[in-house]
Amino acid sequence: MSDQVERDIDLVLVTGAGASHSFSKEHLPLMVEWRKRLDEHLRNSVPDFAALVDLNEDITGEEFERRLGEFLQSVRAYRLAKTLVERTTKLVHLRSTQIPRDVAEWYSQIESGLYRLQFAINQSLYEEFGGRYETQLAESLYGEFHPDLGIVAGTSTLVYATTNYDHVGENSLYQLQFHPDLGFDFSPYGGQEFALNPRGLARAAGPNRTPVLHLHGSVGWFVRDDGVPVALTQQNSLNESSSPGVPMAMLPDLNKDYQDFSVIDDVWGEFERVLQRTKAVFVMGHSLNDTKLCETIKRYVPSERVGVGYLPSVQNGQLQIIDRLGISAEQTIPMTFGVALDVVPRQAIQKWRQGLRRP
Repeated sequence: MSDQVERDIDLVLVTGAGASHSFSKEHLPLMVEWRKRLDEHLRNSVPDFAALVDLNEDITGEEFERRLGEFLQSVRAYRLAKTLVERTTKLVHLRSTQIPRDVAEWYSQIESGLYRLQFAINQSLYEEFGGRYETQLAESLYGEFHPDLGIVAGTSTLVYATTNYDHVGENSLYQLQFHPDLGFDFSPYGGQEFALNPRGLARAAGPNRTPVLHLHGSVGWFVRDDGVPVALTQQNSLNESSSPGVPMAMLPDLNKDYQDFSVIDDVWGEFERVLQRTKAVFVMGHSLNDTKLCETIKRYVPSERVGVGYLPSVQNGQLQIIDRLGISAEQTIPMTFGVALDVVPRQAIQKWRQGLRRP
């Protein structure tokens, strides 16, 4: 971290799933809700392969993320092993064993099933996060929350970063006059398709512009067949016959490769730049299971200038956050999202903010 970089951004607000799940229609824990929808989706659309994902139990959201991540890693490993398996069929001492003679055809059949599985996963993600959220509750919460943090539309410089795929955050910021900027270039393609270009979002931060950084990608982001990353702002459905490209969202995976998509890699570059310039970071609704997120915040922001609003219903959530960010208990604030903030968290937020003023 360079001491010569001017810290001219008042606050970077980082949100996770906990900040969105209470805005859903069913008010269920977000990952549990998605797991149920995904399991049903797989069994209806890819019944012969659904068991490979192993989501057919009443598992927790954390266990769902682990299993889905392991499955996606296995798919990548399976594809990488194709050439090796084909070569093993040519080994002389193995020719008498029962190795399938038509390995290429067998792989082709499995590849087709795996493609359908992954498409069903992306389709369920789109349905789950693409438009099922109301913003009134979020607007109410953020409208109360920002003044407690000293953030005022048109005066303060705010950056909004999120690991969520939905659009609750930026839609709420728009209604609250914070002018969100997601890095959409003017569309040369017509209709509702915009070229995605997050580079320079950090420079855009100011009282009249709020950069929005989707650290794990977003619903409606795609890489077209020609390699162009685009955002479809009014896409209501996703099907194999009309898919605009590869969905650009980092699915749950314990070992995410953020360089899989150049746009998401660019988003993280902008995130690092704003962290170097920010006076403070506040994280809300996040379990901080993302190692890269924790390491990046710790690298660029002094620990005493970090605050976290956590869900008190999550077992050991506070202790986990303290450990992963290296902060004190006084910097953690219990918050129940989707309802008005009561006096306890508001006073705690104000106290944390006042502490930032001390040299």
